Amino acid sequence: MKTVKLTESDLNRIVKKVINENTTNPNYANLANMLEKAMKGGGTDLDSIKLVFDQINNKQDYLNLKKSFGIRGGQDLETWIGQDIWSGRDWDTYVKPFYEKIGIKISPINSELQKVSDKVSSMFNESDLNRIVKKVLTEQDEANYMFFSNLKQMKRQLEMIMEMDPSTVDQILQNGHDWADDHISEAKTNIDQVFDFLKNEMEKESQYVDFEEMNEGRKKTGTPLCARGKSAAKSKYTVYPSAYANGYAVQVCKGKIKGLDGKKHCSGAYC
Repeated sequence: MKTVKLTESDLNRIVKKVINENTTNPNYANLANMLEKAMKGGGTDLDSIKLVFDQINNKQDYLNLKKSFGIRGGQDLETWIGQDIWSGRDWDTYVKPFYEKIGIKISPINSELQKVSDKVSSMFNESDLNRIVKKVLTEQDEANYMFFSNLKQMKRQLEMIMEMDPSTVDQILQNGHDWADDHISEAKTNIDQVFDFLKNEMEKESQYVDFEEMNEGRKKTGTPLCARGKSAAKSKYTVYPSAYANGYAVQVCKGKIKGLDGKKHCSGAYC
């Protein structure tokens, strides 16, 4: 028996010829099944899809095919095609010319967008949507809206942590999870710096306040920075005033850090 080797193009040509010879009027049910098989599963048989498309010559043929396809897996034919062939190159090569030929407009995401739109419409009325859109636009008007969004999320999460049983949390931390304690300590340091910076930027220059110490009752609000502290901070930091520079100045004023004179001693209201 003689073996004949066929290339992929030979096979496609033979299949196409058989379909043409045996379907004066297209068998829409067979073509619908062929489309489903080509799109079902992990891969997409684009050549088979093209063979089917070649049998559909006008809009009426397409409507008959769509009717035969019906709803499969909860989706109609256009949704199947829109989801399965989403690559721009494949869409432009195989699908777009076909729909242009029969005079129907479709895009890879049309069906999905419509489904999302229908779902949103069923969940929210017009006033709800207007309120949501207005809220989003208002937040985006603020250049740093994510800053405030992150703060709100942190506040919610911290409140939830504070409601947890302290003894249970302590046992978890002691069971090889002290990294969580380190993260909280580091986060507190970062928050302290941002908090002090923002508060002092609003009160500006010479009225630096270490708010943590103020809350602990060790210092009064608005204690002026001493001259030694200001001079040392201006010498050390390029940007002055700033949270870091003012914090450094406070330490000099308290006598915890040497001033420009090389000595440690408290000055002014910090004594």
